[in-house]
Amino acid sequence: MQPYVLKNAVLTIAADDFTAAIAQAVFTPQVSWTWHRGLCDIAGFPVFDSIRWTVTLSYLQDLADGSLTMYLLEHVTETKEIIFTPVAGGKSVRADVMIVPGQVGGVTNQLATATATMPLFDEPELGMVV
Repeated sequence: MQPYVLKNAVLTIAADDFTAAIAQAVFTPQVSWTWHRGLCDIAGFPVFDSIRWTVTLSYLQDLADGSLTMYLLEHVTETKEIIFTPVAGGKSVRADVMIVPGQVGGVTNQLATATATMPLFDEPELGMVV
């Protein structure tokens, strides 16, 4: 087993580097299944339906031109490639996502942060260990 501590990574969306704004990038599967029980009602078993993936980005808000906040607001519902690459110890992850914006605004006297959860169009592709 070779776990790694995620402390240095690169995140690009459609080749634009948003690494400086990102605090979290998590690819999450959502498994859909149903429980089947036969007529005899003795035993049941799960029946797999599908797996759908999302990526959740947590980031610092910035309303300047070229910021991640503005990018997400300006490209809502567009399909874009996202690549997350740990600098040392992990595999890169590539996926096509539908752009969804996060929150705008926040709490007084605190850094304005946001979270955006975007659906993937297919399973993420794991790349080479870097």
